[in-house]
Amino acid sequence: MMENKRMILSVFIIGVILVIVGVETGAYFSDTEISKDNKFTAKVLDINISRSFNFDNVPPGLAKKESILIHNNPDSMESNDVYLEVIVTNREISDDTDAERDSEILLGITNEAGTNRGETEISKWIQVTKMRYNNTNILNLYTDLNGNDYVDLDDLNQIGRVKVNGNNKLSPDEVVYINMTLLFDPDSGNELQGDRAIVDEVITAM
Repeated sequence: MMENKRMILSVFIIGVILVIVGVETGAYFSDTEISKDNKFTAKVLDINISRSFNFDNVPPGLAKKESILIHNNPDSMESNDVYLEVIVTNREISDDTDAERDSEILLGITNEAGTNRGETEISKWIQVTKMRYNNTNILNLYTDLNGNDYVDLDDLNQIGRVKVNGNNKLSPDEVVYINMTLLFDPDSGNELQGDRAIVDEVITAM
């Protein structure tokens, strides 16, 4: 009987030792650190444009050339596509002269008291004879939408945004230009006296 107790006790002790060892081998040291405030910032595509034009007192038959310089800043990224959008607003900016008023009456344009209340379509009379992106002709990207047999500012306004750089990418610190030659139609009538086309050229690089 005593031998049996010893055997049981021995088994119990061994069992306890195994449990303790199991607990001890499951323990470990640890250390945790946090990497925080990490940032992912996209590179900026940043262009500048310069120059504007102001052609005043232009008589019929006179042509004017204007240029816009586009500079992709040195710290910018490369641009694959350059788009041009021409937005044109027609305005009468002065009181009608007698000749202008008489011409507008013949055309069915009603003015009140001879003031500048009539509408104008001067942008249809300003022909775009040349248009280039650097040394590349881009006038062929536009078509005559209003049916007057030439491309004019009204057509550019209707067409909207057009890609003008072809396959030529715009690299950082590169300067390119867009220029246009504008001709005030020699057949423009008196109804256009004192009228103005306000032109916004929107350049988008992508």
